[in-house]
Amino acid sequence: MYSGNPVRRKVAKELSSRRVPVGPKRKVLSGTSVILSGQIRMAGRQKRTSKAKPLCPEFTKQFQLLRFLLYQCYSPNNMDPSKESGWLLSEKYAGVKTPEFFADLKRLEAGEPLAFIIGWVDFLGCRIDLSARPLIPRPETEFWVEQTIAQLKTNYHTFVDRLKYGSSKKGVRTTQATHPQKRILDLFAGSGCIGVALLKHLSDVVVDFGEKDSMLCKQTKKNIAFNKINQKRTRVIQTNVLSNITDAYDYIFANPPYVDPLKKDTVQDSVLGHEPHDALFADDGGLYFIKQLLADGAAHIKKEGAIYIEFGEGQKETIAGLAKNTSWKSEFLKDQFGKWRLVKLTHS
Repeated sequence: MYSGNPVRRKVAKELSSRRVPVGPKRKVLSGTSVILSGQIRMAGRQKRTSKAKPLCPEFTKQFQLLRFLLYQCYSPNNMDPSKESGWLLSEKYAGVKTPEFFADLKRLEAGEPLAFIIGWVDFLGCRIDLSARPLIPRPETEFWVEQTIAQLKTNYHTFVDRLKYGSSKKGVRTTQATHPQKRILDLFAGSGCIGVALLKHLSDVVVDFGEKDSMLCKQTKKNIAFNKINQKRTRVIQTNVLSNITDAYDYIFANPPYVDPLKKDTVQDSVLGHEPHDALFADDGGLYFIKQLLADGAAHIKKEGAIYIEFGEGQKETIAGLAKNTSWKSEFLKDQFGKWRLVKLTHS
């Protein structure tokens, strides 16, 4: 099924020797699968020509299946410890078993997430440093951000065509430099992975990063520099949700804490022991911050703008009900695993 691509052949061979457990319930996981899916994707992109699009508007069914199998096979719940140690050796130590490697191996055996030990993850082709120990970016977040970037690119081309020709003329393109610059807020920024990816793949945007934790504000600045983003296109704002946000934006991207504290038993031990609880849990059944955005977000979004909010399993119906009692129009999207994961809010 994957024989057309050498990367896929390698993965298919690995998967064929394993039974991949697929269960209806998936716990909150650490970032091991992000590292691996990023390696596969980056390897597959190395042979693209300069004319190839950096992001596909839609994944093919085969590639979606590939990513799903990778997530299932290599998630911390299913992964062979020797496989994790192999990736640690390869990614951080270039195959050389130094004394530092054996020290890191003990950290791995004690349950520390592989992403923290290696020190970074790939997020849509961006190298995201994790030295301040933010929430490890998840594959579900990466998926919807990639889909949204593709949609924003489509919207941009339609806008330019109509501006220049009075209609959406297929095949006609112009440079993004002629397009009015869009302003985006990455709220609950953490590592800054979402905003950095937006800046990397959309040349016509500027991004403000909103984050409460001062250490993570520094982490975001580090990742902006790490990925060679022009700092004139960025601003990092220390803010408790929207408390220090004064501007209006074309788009707000928000990945707030949304795990219900009463459901701690569904969270993996390594996540509970090593990732920041402030980035995971929210009161009011996990909906505390989402309710704040529903109530206060309208003042910070332009008339034709949108707010994208990630949420957790089982929260869709409640969010839909809350949105009905506001001026928002809501649209819901599933992640690559078929779970409701994202709500897009626009002015009705």
